[in-house]
Amino acid sequence: MPLSEYELVSLIGNILDNAMDAACEYKDSGKQGNIFFSCRKQSGIWILVCQNSTVPLQNETIERIFTKRSQSTKGGNHEGIGTQQIMYIVKKHDGTLDFTAIDETFTLKIKIPDVK
Repeated sequence: MPLSEYELVSLIGNILDNAMDAACEYKDSGKQGNIFFSCRKQSGIWILVCQNSTVPLQNETIERIFTKRSQSTKGGNHEGIGTQQIMYIVKKHDGTLDFTAIDETFTLKIKIPDVK
């Protein structure tokens, strides 16, 4: 991928950290939580997909996720900087980020051109 080692670790680390937190919260509701992560290169574009179990998200959370005004769903003193970092890295590399939160599944899809 056309990212520095720091950006790659930050991107994938934040994606998986968020997915694990959501899947654990989902599991706490008595159901099995799952995470699927894939990365592939197709026609000169890197495609990252992360899909995880989630408790239903409030509309306010969905509207603010991956923005500068995002709020953490983790509670406490957590600020939700991880989603902002993900978006910053994607934009820096002229990529696109799309997500869906349908029923009990959250899907994140990131596309980054393979340009160095």
